[in-house]
Amino acid sequence: ITTYAVAQFHSQFQFFAFSLVIFGNHARFVRWGCGGAVISARFTYVEHSNILVDFFWGFSHFSPEGRGHDPSVSPANLSEEDAKKV
Repeated sequence: ITTYAVAQFHSQFQFFAFSLVIFGNHARFVRWGCGGAVISARFTYVEHSNILVDFFWGFSHFSPEGRGHDPSVSPANLSEEDAKKV
């Protein structure tokens, strides 16, 4: 699981990221950050599907910064000559 989080941080400019880990009928949320991970209590998502609905509804309404994106990163402006080198 950690390998996937590291790959996500290497391919995207983020301060933190979320994962949903499912084992059988149980699930946990993981919030990954520079200092490590915070893991939620285990819950039975079949019986408590409202937890997933509430999380994903809220997540979809967060700003990009609320979803962990680094607002200080912007696309580079390359000259034509530099763009040919890439």
